[in-house]
Amino acid sequence: MAAQLAAAFLPILALHPGGFPAGVTAAGTGPAGPDRAAISAHYEKHALAGIGLFKRAERAATKQQVTTWTEAEMNRQWQGPKVSKRSGSRSSIGSGN
Repeated sequence: MAAQLAAAFLPILALHPGGFPAGVTAAGTGPAGPDRAAISAHYEKHALAGIGLFKRAERAATKQQVTTWTEAEMNRQWQGPKVSKRSGSRSSIGSGN
C-alpha cells in the first residue's frame, strides 16, 4: 500500500522540481486603515439616539460633532498604541534591588 501511495505522489511532486520563486509583496500595500464609515455610523447612531427628526438644527450640529469625533478616532486608530516615556524614573524589576 505504501508503495502504491509513493508511486501516486512521486509524479505529482516532480511537476515543479525547481520550486517556486519567493513571494513578493506588492509595493505600497500595507495594513488596512480604520473603517471611517463604520466609525462614523457608530458615533452617529449613538449621538442622534435622543434627538427627534424634526429638530433639524440640533441634528445638524450633532452630525458636525460626529464628524469631529470620527476624525479624532481615525487619527487615534491610525497612530496605534503610544509608548509612554517616563523621565528620570527607572524600574527596579530585574535589577536585583
